[in-house]
Amino acid sequence: QKILNDFIKKVKEANEWTVLVLGPTGMNLISSCFTTEELIAENIALIERLDNKRNPLLYLHATYILIPSEQNIELLLQDFAASNYKRVHLLFLSAVPDDMFNSMASSINPFKVLTFSELDMLFLPKESQVFTLQDHKFFSTFYNSSSDVSPVELERVAKKLVTVFSVLGVVPLIRYRRNFVKNFIFAETLQKELNAVKESIWKITPKAKNRCQLLILDRGFDCISPLLHEFTFQAMAYDVLDIKDDIYEFTLTQGREVGTTQKILLTEDDPLWCQLRHEHMADVAKLIQNKVETDTLMEKTSFIRQKGIPNLSDTIKQFILSKRNETFYSYRHMANECMKQFCAGLNNASDLEQNLAIGTTFEGKQFGRPLSNVMTVISDPTLDLNVKLRLLLLYIFFEKGISKQQFEDIMKEAQIPFSAASKLANILHLDTDLFHPGRCIAVHDSSIERLQDTESTYKQSRWKPLLRDILINCVQKKLDEDQFPFLNKYQESEGLIPPVQRTSYWHADKRDENAFKLIVFIIGGPTYSEIRCTYEVMKKYPGLDIFIGGDILLTPNKFLDNLSVL
Repeated sequence: QKILNDFIKKVKEANEWTVLVLGPTGMNLISSCFTTEELIAENIALIERLDNKRNPLLYLHATYILIPSEQNIELLLQDFAASNYKRVHLLFLSAVPDDMFNSMASSINPFKVLTFSELDMLFLPKESQVFTLQDHKFFSTFYNSSSDVSPVELERVAKKLVTVFSVLGVVPLIRYRRNFVKNFIFAETLQKELNAVKESIWKITPKAKNRCQLLILDRGFDCISPLLHEFTFQAMAYDVLDIKDDIYEFTLTQGREVGTTQKILLTEDDPLWCQLRHEHMADVAKLIQNKVETDTLMEKTSFIRQKGIPNLSDTIKQFILSKRNETFYSYRHMANECMKQFCAGLNNASDLEQNLAIGTTFEGKQFGRPLSNVMTVISDPTLDLNVKLRLLLLYIFFEKGISKQQFEDIMKEAQIPFSAASKLANILHLDTDLFHPGRCIAVHDSSIERLQDTESTYKQSRWKPLLRDILINCVQKKLDEDQFPFLNKYQESEGLIPPVQRTSYWHADKRDENAFKLIVFIIGGPTYSEIRCTYEVMKKYPGLDIFIGGDILLTPNKFLDNLSVL
């Protein structure tokens, strides 16, 4: 909305169309925030990548949305030299450094530039409550214990995170998990960056309305959730299917277009996706089928196919109906592919995962003979290697650590390449020592009040991420301030957060400007199961705004890949 209202709408001219030229970050940002229809409504005639070869359109204005990088500035200057467009609007997603600004000033004809704007937005909003900094290198920088974290790297990431606060119009009170010392170092760096911009934020959002907390967590607070197979639709699909840039792509195997490639973008623009994404896989196929049968558009089929020459209205209805049917089919295909993976071995592995994570069976009995059960599953030559590694880690967590000799014996018996398994030991960088029997802690929940579930649950979905209980403890003012201290608690008296005895802001109506905001930033990234829990807690406490994000969004395979680079 900030980009739309503060920039695109302002540069929109009556009866004048423009070309939108985007860098990689701008492309991700625009595709996440806007539909094609919304952009067309703002007189956007064409969307092009800055780094692609483009034909000159001398009769059209161009609107550039870029981050100020050396590559983007160089390509921008090439466009000006070639006079590709009539005149241009420039929007940079962060402040342009002086050297880059001077380079542009000396090379660009100022008559060609209609507007020049800078917007602090160095993050990507993935969903209404979810964001990512898309910083894939920060995990290794932050957790690699062979050297101290570079202050320059901390400042770089802190500057990105501060842009989240600027867009939300908040100056949060910062808390962090004490048991991982680097959290404190990052929190201090972030506070310095926040202090530099808080006055400008307060000009937009008065202190009296600024009620927000930021909770900084390291990925070691819960090492179990990133390993488990989650069987809600979104989490499972991103785990077991090849989904890139939120696009699911598959080949049609039936109908008149057999062999053609179908793509579907998984965004909140689709109400059906919003309805299905957090549903358990056991219910998804049934919900899709019910939706197909009850959708009101299906009732119009007979009207659309009536005899005679169709008018424009009929054609539009036919188009909408065909697109809706494609969406239904795409989600059904996704669900079927997920279930194929489940039946191909994940059913046995996931049941064992839950027993290891919780320590009891589905019937509530103590889980016995864990190693025998684990060896039976991971010795299956058809089972994916990463699934085996995930099970092995969960077994070590169950035993609270094993000796290196035991680890090597298991590798040898299961015929797992030691080169692949050795990366598991790197979880030590997350303050979890696999080879310290009796001392290996995978979930740091000693100060967290774990809530009992009263609702029925599926056999393979018994584990609840620790983040759910942390959020609820925070909402209920029960989060231990010794384990999760405030960086500058004295600010509480300034009205930045509601006093402890008051809870009205947590439960305020969404329309209330004083509604409380909680931002969770996980260094290492939140999992999709943790994202789902965020929405569930918000549903439980109406009026509470929770935003969750990290340097990346995490899948189990990405978690293992990240461990391998430490």
